[in-house]
Amino acid sequence: MEAAEVIRMLHRLGAEREFEGFRELFSPEYTLFNHLPPGGLMRGDEAIRVRESFFRDLTFSKIKVEELSVEEDEGQAYAAYTLSYRGVAVFSKTYSVEELGGRLRVTSILERRGGGWRIVHEHLSPWPKLP
Repeated sequence: MEAAEVIRMLHRLGAEREFEGFRELFSPEYTLFNHLPPGGLMRGDEAIRVRESFFRDLTFSKIKVEELSVEEDEGQAYAAYTLSYRGVAVFSKTYSVEELGGRLRVTSILERRGGGWRIVHEHLSPWPKLP
């Protein structure tokens, strides 16, 4: 499987809440730099849980990988793309529902391991809103 397909599969599995397969796409050494709480640089299981929470907390009506650019060599790949999404979040503590949507800029670094690609690092940031 090519690195680009891993990126597409990540979002498909997440949106379908297939978290076992979702987790298999990450390296055990995975790191995440994220703008969402708790924010900052996260590592390992904590980072994977935070990445998974994006999919766990929203029910998507739309999720789309756009402008995907991937450069790969024998052992590493670099992917940059935008992620457009729209969905509904249900907040169990307040029993409230909120429609959410937006665009994220995502950069992913992948390494070839065990015959397949694994995501070793990602950086997610919101698409800037113009005034």
